[in-house]
This record gives sequence, C-alpha cells and structure tokens, in this order.
Amino acid sequence: MKNLPITYLLLLLFPGTLCFGQNTYPLWQEMEAGRYHVGFKTIELVDSSRTTGPKYDENGTINENRFFPIQISIWYPTDAEWDQERACRFKAYFYKTAQKNDFAELSAEQRENAMEIFSSFAKFGFKVELSAAQLEAIGNTATAALPEAPPVGGKFPVILAGHDGGVWKMSTLSEYLASHGYVVISTGLLSQTSRLFRQSPQIAINRRIRTFEILRGMLRHFDFVDEDQSGLLGLNADGMSTLLYQMKNLEAEAIVNIDGWDGKNNGNGYVSNSIYFNPDNIQVPFAEFHQHEDPPNESLQLNTAIFDSLSRIDRFSFVLQEFGHAPLTGNMIALPELPEKVVAQHNFWFTFIKSFFDVYLKGDRDQRADLWKMSDADAPLFQKNERIRAERK
Repeated sequence: MKNLPITYLLLLLFPGTLCFGQNTYPLWQEMEAGRYHVGFKTIELVDSSRTTGPKYDENGTINENRFFPIQISIWYPTDAEWDQERACRFKAYFYKTAQKNDFAELSAEQRENAMEIFSSFAKFGFKVELSAAQLEAIGNTATAALPEAPPVGGKFPVILAGHDGGVWKMSTLSEYLASHGYVVISTGLLSQTSRLFRQSPQIAINRRIRTFEILRGMLRHFDFVDEDQSGLLGLNADGMSTLLYQMKNLEAEAIVNIDGWDGKNNGNGYVSNSIYFNPDNIQVPFAEFHQHEDPPNESLQLNTAIFDSLSRIDRFSFVLQEFGHAPLTGNMIALPELPEKVVAQHNFWFTFIKSFFDVYLKGDRDQRADLWKMSDADAPLFQKNERIRAERK
C-alpha cells in the first residue's frame, strides 16, 4: 500500500469536483448499491432510568452526567440526490465514536486522533501501515450517507444492530443495507463496558439487552419503519446481546451475528449462564460469520455449542478463508488496494446478509433457493461454508 488509488488522491486534493455515478460510492469497492440513496441521522438519548457513575463527584457536587447515554445511529432509504459535498466524510463516523460516552464537543486533539483505531485494525488485519496522509485521505472520502436527508415515503423493514463500540465499525454495511430498502438502527457499547465484561459479564449483557429494548420501543416514532418486519444484527460482543434479547423478547424475524462472542469459549459461557438463555426461544433463522484465526487466548477460540443447539431453525455458518477478526469487525472494506480475493469475500459477506434479510424479512421467494447454493466458484473464499436446514418434527 505504498500508493493510494487516484480516486482517493483526487478526493483529498479536490473534494468538491469529482463526480461518481448515481449509485456508486468510493468506499464500497464497487459493490452494487440498491435503488435508494442513503439518509443518516444520529439521536443522542439520555436514559434517566440507569446511571454510569455515582450521584456525587469527589467534591460532593451532584454529578449531572451520571445518567446513561445512548448514541443512536440511523441509516434509511432516501430519494435525495447523492452529492459528495453534502455526504458524510468517513472520519465523521470516528468523531461520533469519540463522542459516544458523553456527547461532548471534541477537542482538536481528539479529532486528530479519532481515526487511529482504524490504523490499528488495518495493521492487525492486513499488516498495512497507513501513513498520516493515507489515513487523512481515507477519512476525507465521502460516504454514501446524506445527513438528515428526508426519508422516502412508505415503510421499510428495520434491523436493530449492535456495533460493539463505535459507529464506524458497521457504517458501510449499514449504508449498503439502507440502499437496498432497510432501516438500520444501531448503538454501541460505552467504553466502560469492556471492564464491566471482565468483572460482571451478566450486568454488561443485561445493559445491552435493555438498550435494545429501548430502541425497539422507539420504532413507533418513525413513520418510515415497519415494526412488523424486524431483524437483529450483532457485532462481536453484541452477538451475545442480540441472541439473548431474542430469547427474552421473541420479537425479531431473523438474526445475523458477525464474529459474535456467542461463538467463542468465553462468550459461550456468558450466554449459557444468562437467566434468559433458552435455545428453544430462537425460532427464527440465524446466520453467523466467524474469524479464520486460532487465537492464542483460549477464551477467544471458536466454540460452536450454541450454534449447534439451534437445530429447529434454518442456520448458516461461514468462516471466510484467512479473514480474521479485524476484517469482520473493523470495516476494512474502506481500505484501498485490497486484494481481489478479500474484495470478493466482502462482497459475499455483504450480499449474503442482504439476501438473508430479503428472504426472511421481506419474504423474497426468488432469492430463497440462492441462500442454499454452494457455488464451486465461491469455494476458495471459505474455510467453512455450512448451511443447515431446520430439523422438522
């Protein structure tokens, strides 16, 4: 990655002059967008029924910021014309991530360092060292998202998503789904949750379940959401939260997990020890993608016990060959000059999730047979390609 593609350089130098086709976006690796453009908005909600700190600070003054912040990101279909000057820059998602704990304005230093985490994922996932200029070019690239664009008339299926930390992690996938006629409503973990998982995992999980319940309760306020067509999408630790949310509430019609902890040794125990754990309550189709790595930390190694227990449903399990944790959870599709095979794997991953929801949320019969096909041409993409029909009783 010594040189950036000309697209990125032109966007960096002349951000207002380069024009793309109607449904082609620079960070999508030429993946095919749907019929809609993409609107985006953020809601900053304070849940006064929960706290994240003590009532009084060290000086004995009441801590006004002790209540629970929920940063909500929403992608939705719009018919507003895409314009790169108006579109969100990729770095805007990292700014929002840096604001998730308190919604405070960022300092110049915080804005400058906001994308360092993306550099870390690139280095860990693909051994790519991004220079400051390359990182700036990627951050300044226009996304598909048009902030506060008016929604298209009508109602669309909704996907409640947990992106496990930062809105940037799932932004491109969420844009892609919105372009194909979905509303994606997502939240992430507060920074303190990592420590809470180590100390009290059930408290951490129950926090997330409660947050999903709040999101679910908000759906009636959006005219463009069809509450009767809802799915769940969980990333990393939120793979546990989505499964347990469904086991408790039985509301979604389909679930996708991306490298979910429910499929790892430690997460398997966290899920099975929950008071809400009941595999019989997962009565809807389930798809998962897991990393092709063998972590030295045994607690993070693959554990299929929960997946195997879901025998009454259609379920799909994929391990993309040499496709590790960082590509699955770090939005690596935004990197320029990805190898052709990695681009093809991203394309499979994104399009399968869309097709999965098309079939099980929208009832698209034309795509149902394709979900079960194992193409010989696609075989080199996988380490594991498992598609299991429900056991009929």
